[in-house]
Amino acid sequence: MNAFIHVLMYTYYGLAGLGPHVQKYLWWKRYLTRIQLVREGYQINRFRSIICRKIFLKNHAHGALTVVWLWHRSFLEHSWM
Repeated sequence: MNAFIHVLMYTYYGLAGLGPHVQKYLWWKRYLTRIQLVREGYQINRFRSIICRKIFLKNHAHGALTVVWLWHRSFLEHSWM
């Protein structure tokens, strides 16, 4: 899903870079922004649910390390996918 959204983003940026004569074909920018916001909300909620499960179902010492690991995993997944 993340890769598909990035394809849409860079397609938009490429078309926008062609000049003002292409602007009339870029009516879908607002929809792209909404899709990006939905994706961000999904990723934040997914990360939060994983953290809550790991912290509250495991002991707290292990939970703290899990939070750090999950934070880095989430960042890498968001950055590279």
